[in-house]
Amino acid sequence: MPKFLIEGSFSAESVLDVTDEKSSGQQARVKEALGAVGGSLEGLFYAIGATNVYILCDCPDYVGESVVSLAVLASGFVQTKTTPLLKAGEPDRSFLTGSEG
Repeated sequence: MPKFLIEGSFSAESVLDVTDEKSSGQQARVKEALGAVGGSLEGLFYAIGATNVYILCDCPDYVGESVVSLAVLASGFVQTKTTPLLKAGEPDRSFLTGSEG
């Protein structure tokens, strides 16, 4: 299953929501959103700086991940950036070598 790194930056308005809701509640919402598209949460980490949250997750495909990202963006509370991740060896089977497997 493809793995993704989602980086998020809270808006000024959402900072108040974040302080009102426990981080465990936010993690549960992320798990629920990912589960709805057949994905799973591997980890959720908070950070100080321009990027406030990092999410490491699995989704069955890029469409499922896009659905989750668009739902988050539509909330207006978090700006996100998603990076598809490749496991070691996956680039070796790709366009770099012209091999399918």
